[in-house]
Amino acid sequence: MPPSPSLSGPPQPPPYPLYNTTYTLHRLSPLYSFTLSSLPSHTTALSEILTGSTLRGVRIGLDTTDVSLSRAGALRGVSMRPLRNPDGWAAVHAAAEPDDTGIGGGGEDGEVGEGWGVIIEITYEKANYTALLLRDIHNSPATTTTTTTEREGGFTHLPLLLTRLPPPLRTTLLDFLATRFDTRASPMHLPSDFLQKALGGYIDALVAGGGDVRGGVREVVISLAFPAGGAGDAGEGGGGELKNIDITISRDDIVNFLERGRNTSTTTTTNTPTPPTTTEHHPFWTALHTYTTTHLSLSLTSPSVSVVKIACGAFVIAAEGRVKISAPSARGEREGAEGVVGALIASAARMG
Repeated sequence: MPPSPSLSGPPQPPPYPLYNTTYTLHRLSPLYSFTLSSLPSHTTALSEILTGSTLRGVRIGLDTTDVSLSRAGALRGVSMRPLRNPDGWAAVHAAAEPDDTGIGGGGEDGEVGEGWGVIIEITYEKANYTALLLRDIHNSPATTTTTTTEREGGFTHLPLLLTRLPPPLRTTLLDFLATRFDTRASPMHLPSDFLQKALGGYIDALVAGGGDVRGGVREVVISLAFPAGGAGDAGEGGGGELKNIDITISRDDIVNFLERGRNTSTTTTTNTPTPPTTTEHHPFWTALHTYTTTHLSLSLTSPSVSVVKIACGAFVIAAEGRVKISAPSARGEREGAEGVVGALIASAARMG
């Protein structure tokens, strides 16, 4: 018996595609002649490439020798459509008959408008793959400078590309974007300073939004690497030196670190000695620097020490250019998550 209409609630929207997925990061130079109104024709072109169609007598396609692709089955479909912001995404999919194929969120002439960019989905029989092209999510095109997101002179700025694709499929997509839109994609490696700012910024946004640090950040694992050849100076050849180390901080200790860091900052300001040169002197990193210097004889400010990965309940981010952001579910978590995304986009725009 079908459920009573009074007992069946509104349909739950699918998870927002940005969250709970590990993505590989690339920065994109501006795309030429890329408008939302032209997405259907671009979708057809990409689908023809993936199905191995013949173009002007030349067989086109991708390398299917990759194990993941060989097990994915036949190609079922390709879609390219506007990526609405989380509120718009939830509203569309909560409708009785969801329709997310239109130009919703588009601006004049079909340019990227109130949405966050464009989502590309490639569906096989046994696997689904996703790519996201993101613009500046904190400013609408009407108020943003042309160097970051606006479409000007035929160019559209979507500086951050996130892909969850097997290598051959990623290579094919990057080639497609380069040849069709005259854009350049380059791997996005994240410096130690950026990773530190990401965690500090998330904590600040979480607290400002009324969130709980223990519940939002939870346990933190910080991976340090020593690219200069290892920590310490023992041993002549350095071959036996420490190459990396993980520091785990429990959710309860995070609060203690923040308090100690604030107290240290206050003390250094009062007594005016030279403070540690941690990232913007955030309380968390100030306290961690003090701890590692005292207990491990390891200075986080040394040029031979790099933060290469941070894993916590809110996100996992790695210097090699990979990120996974957890879906926000409590107060302050959305502000924190969007702060991390915004920082990634801003970094891609600056360095692209």
